[in-house]
Amino acid sequence: NSAFGYRSLYTNRGTANSAFGESALVVNTSGNYNNSFGVRSLWSNITGNNNNAFGYSALQQNTTNNNSAFGYRALASNTTGIGNSAFGHLSLTANTTGIYNTAVGGISLQQNTTGGYKIRAGLDTKWKIGDRTGRGDNGASSAIAIVWPTGHSPFLITIYTSESNKNSEEL
Repeated sequence: NSAFGYRSLYTNRGTANSAFGESALVVNTSGNYNNSFGVRSLWSNITGNNNNAFGYSALQQNTTNNNSAFGYRALASNTTGIGNSAFGHLSLTANTTGIYNTAVGGISLQQNTTGGYKIRAGLDTKWKIGDRTGRGDNGASSAIAIVWPTGHSPFLITIYTSESNKNSEEL
């Protein structure tokens, strides 16, 4: 373990963690293989493993595994969401339980809280997007979004899948 900064890795008993900055990984007890660079980054991580947080309050509320956040408050509210990647200030900052989301660009997917694998991949990060996702029985999954491309009229995107052999968490 490596710790640099006031109270970084303060309660740590985990293995192979790196914390740089005031209160970085401060309450980590048994989480392993985490990298935390920035004041209050991975601040609430207690048992989460394999996380990377770079920036002030990046992954601040995280308690789970396999997330990467790069930028000011990127994925700051994530609690139990897994497999998320956020690149840019405030990207995915409101995500709490959403899984396997990727946000690239400042404030991208900023207000996303629970969606996963959905519409934003491949769209211009400067476009405003409002989306809603849902899940049902038999692998049913849906997403709907209104997209406001810069300099153009808004348009609607819908996605619906059903009777998949994957569970709804994987869609």
